Amino acid sequence: MYRDRLEEIRKEKGISNKKWAEESGVSVDTIDRIIHPENPDKDSPRVNTLENLCKVLGVELWELFYTGDKSLVVLQAEIHSLNAERDALLVENGALKDKVETLRNKVDSLKDEIISTHNYYIKKTKTGE
Repeated sequence: MYRDRLEEIRKEKGISNKKWAEESGVSVDTIDRIIHPENPDKDSPRVNTLENLCKVLGVELWELFYTGDKSLVVLQAEIHSLNAERDALLVENGALKDKVETLRNKVDSLKDEIISTHNYYIKKTKTGE
């Protein structure tokens, strides 16, 4: 639904995909994947990407999803909820990145310890101790 609406608004405004890409900071390839996804049920663009595309078109993000059967208040509440969920996921993502970095450091430390122990036993074997 929103994909069709994006394309419809772009055509109404007479904006080429190239100009849209340049002004939004979103590549033409990404725009093509948003409008014509291989798997529409799984391929979802980021909210900030859609916001950038909407800004160039001169529309608000919620306008892509408005069907006339929901009030603006309900839609804005849904957007607020989704933004809060996105923010929470960004925080969680940062924490996970920190954990991954900690684990990488531990692995590097263990590698160094294994190499050191290996070298110690090789040296000990050569000297006959």
